[in-house]
Amino acid sequence: MDIKQEFREEKDMDVYSTNVNDGSFSNVYVKWLEAKLTLTDVSHRRELLIAFHKWQQKMWTNPNSEITENVVDVYLKSNL
Repeated sequence: MDIKQEFREEKDMDVYSTNVNDGSFSNVYVKWLEAKLTLTDVSHRRELLIAFHKWQQKMWTNPNSEITENVVDVYLKSNL
């Protein structure tokens, strides 16, 4: 299901503005999209990247503790 269809089913409204004939999206749809597209996923990824970087720095000081070619997989398994 695409995002427009999800909106239509959830709000029982069309995504396009009814009082404009130029194909503009409705304000309700735009606000709904803004709420859907929050930055929580991005900030979570940033936190994981910082934690991974710190963990990786420790690994470089002790390279025999993990197989370096699988360093991302090892990190994810031990920290998620």
